[in-house]
Amino acid sequence: MKSIAPIVLTLLIAWPAFAQTGTESVLTVSGNGEVRVEPDLATVRLGIVGQAETARVAQDAVNLVGAAILDALADVGVDDDIQTAGLNRTPLSRRMRADGEPEIIGYRASNTVSVRVTDVRLVGGIIDAGLEAGANQLQGVSFGLQDDLAAREEALRMAIAEARRKAEAMADALGPRIETWPYYN
Repeated sequence: MKSIAPIVLTLLIAWPAFAQTGTESVLTVSGNGEVRVEPDLATVRLGIVGQAETARVAQDAVNLVGAAILDALADVGVDDDIQTAGLNRTPLSRRMRADGEPEIIGYRASNTVSVRVTDVRLVGGIIDAGLEAGANQLQGVSFGLQDDLAAREEALRMAIAEARRKAEAMADALGPRIETWPYYN
């Protein structure tokens, strides 16, 4: 289940005794609201890293594995959003040459295949297919919602209700009046 980040609300309590002197004291109260919902979106990031004496050979090896991953994903039935990202080539050096510059002994190429699916049940198959096709890194899986507005609104309502309860309890104990910002009325 995905947890929508807690939403914090601030209510202000003005002390009537201080209001008469022209200065107000403010007490800030916060509330949290958390809503747990089943995700309907997943992103799997598979990494490919290759190493060779030349940058071209290293990149060609990574590209070959990337193509195999795309074929494997098609075989699994994934036709959602697939992107490649994070293409990198890095020279590898071992020691310094006589002139003080590093001696380049090869190159490392890397790429990430990012697969975004709306059927979260496919995640395991995507990981297996990608690793079997040659991905040598599982860079992570993240879950989310295609539309999180309703969950955020519910969490906000819960946060407001909790903050208001706290503020009212304090007001009952201390006797000040409660004033909220106009946008929370």
